[in-house]
Amino acid sequence: MRQLDQIAFKQQRAQQIYREQLNKKKMEQKEKRDVSVFVICIGLGCVALAVYEVLFH
Repeated sequence: MRQLDQIAFKQQRAQQIYREQLNKKKMEQKEKRDVSVFVICIGLGCVALAVYEVLFH
C-alpha cells in the first residue's frame, strides 16, 4: 500500500511540474506578444510622424 501511495504522490508531483512549466511557457509567449505589439505601435507612430512632417511642413 505504501508503494502505491508513493507512486501516486510522484505522479501528482509530475503533473504539477508539467502544469507549472506549461503556465510558464504561456506567460513567456504572452510577454513576447506584448513586446512585439508595443514595437509595432512605436513603429507605426514613427511612420505616421514622418508622413505628417513630409505632408504638412
